[in-house]
Amino acid sequence: MSNMNHRNIFCFALLIFVVSCSKENINQRFDIIAHQGYWKASAGASNSILGLTESVRLGIDGVEIDIRITADDSLVLCHDAKWGGNIVSNTSFSELRKTRLPDGSVIPTFREFVEIASRYDDIDLFIDVKASEAIPKICEILEEFCCSEQSSLLISPGLVEKTSKKYRKAKFLAMGATKDLKSIKENGAFGISVQIDELRNNPSIIKEAHNLGLRVNAWVIKSESEIIWCSQNGVDYVTTDSPKECKRFLLQ
Repeated sequence: MSNMNHRNIFCFALLIFVVSCSKENINQRFDIIAHQGYWKASAGASNSILGLTESVRLGIDGVEIDIRITADDSLVLCHDAKWGGNIVSNTSFSELRKTRLPDGSVIPTFREFVEIASRYDDIDLFIDVKASEAIPKICEILEEFCCSEQSSLLISPGLVEKTSKKYRKAKFLAMGATKDLKSIKENGAFGISVQIDELRNNPSIIKEAHNLGLRVNAWVIKSESEIIWCSQNGVDYVTTDSPKECKRFLLQ
C-alpha cells in the first residue's frame, strides 16, 4: 500500500476519532438562549421581532433581549446606549422610531415584543435590564400578558433583594455574581449569569451554585469548545450568537 493511501486512512481514522470524542463530550444538555434576540436571523438587527419569531420556528429555548427607557418613559428593545445617533435615555420614542433596524423594521417596544412572545409559552425570555428604573414597568407588562413564569430579569446582585421582595411573581438572574452565592439565593435570585471566561477560570462556581439550588447561565458562547465545556461542567443555559449552530452541534 502506498504512503498516500496510508496517509488517507490515518486522516479518516483521526476524523472519526475527533467526531466521536466531540459527541461523547456532550454529556449534558442545556437550554440555548439566543443572544440579543437572535440578531443573526434578522440581517443583524439586534432585539427584533423577526429574531423572536425565527427562534420560535427553529425551536430555540429562549431569547435574551435588552431593555432601555426613553426620555418619555417608553420601554424599548435596544442593546447600546445610543440608537440612530441619539442617546436613548435622552430621546423620545417617536424620534427613535425614525431610524430603521437593519431588517427594515422599527425599534420595538417591550410591550409589542411581549405581546407576541406571550403566544409561545415554550420560549423563555432573558431580559437584560439596562436601566433599573424600568423594572416596575417591565414586571407590570409581564404580568399583564401572563409572561412572568417564562421570563427572567438579568440584574445586578445589589438589586436582587429589593426587587425580588417587591415583585414576587418575577424571576431574577444575578448578573456577574461569582461570590457570596448563598446571599444571592437568600435574596431571591433563582440563578446567576456569568461570562464564560470567568466560569472557565473558576468552574467551582457552578458546583457551588447548584448546591444552593441556583441555576447558571454562561454568556456569550462562541465556539464548539465552549459548548463542550459548558456541557461537561453542567451549565444550565448558554447564551449564544449562534443558537441554530449550537443546537445542531448538540443534536449530532
